Amino acid sequence: MKQQALEFLRSHILGLWPNAAAPSGGHGFDWNVLVAPASAAGEQRFDSQYWRANVQPTERYVLSTTRSKFCRLRSDDCGFLNLFLAGDWTRNGLNAGSVEAAVMSGIQAAQGVSGDNIEILGGYDEMQPQGTAAGRSPVWGEPRTTAVGR
Repeated sequence: MKQQALEFLRSHILGLWPNAAAPSGGHGFDWNVLVAPASAAGEQRFDSQYWRANVQPTERYVLSTTRSKFCRLRSDDCGFLNLFLAGDWTRNGLNAGSVEAAVMSGIQAAQGVSGDNIEILGGYDEMQPQGTAAGRSPVWGEPRTTAVGR
C-alpha cells in the first residue's frame, strides 16, 4: 500500500493539488509540502505522515465512541438554511451506526424540508422538530403536523 501511495504522489496528485508541484520546473511532486523532520528529504518525508488503507468495509464505517455525541451535527445545523443533513452519522438521538439511526435522521431532515412536525415514535429528547417545524424560517410552504409510525 505504501508503494501505491508513493506512486500516486509521484504521478497523479498534481491534478488534485496543483500547488504541490516541485518548484524546479513544476514537474513532479514537491515533497517539502509534507510536514516532516528537517532531516528527512524527498520521499523519506512520506514516512512521517499518518497513512493507512481502509480495505475492509467495517474500517470505513463511522464509529460511535464514548462522549462523541456532541461532535455530531443536527440535521438543521450545517450552516445553510436550505440544506438538511441525513445519515446515521448525524446527531439524531441514537448515537450508533445503524439503519434505525439513519431513518431517524431522515425523518428529522424531512421535518426541516417539509415543515411538517413529524412525530418520531420512540424518539429521545434530541428528537426535537427541525427546520420550520421548530419555528425557523420556512424552506417549503407552511408547517404542518404529521404522525409517522402509528
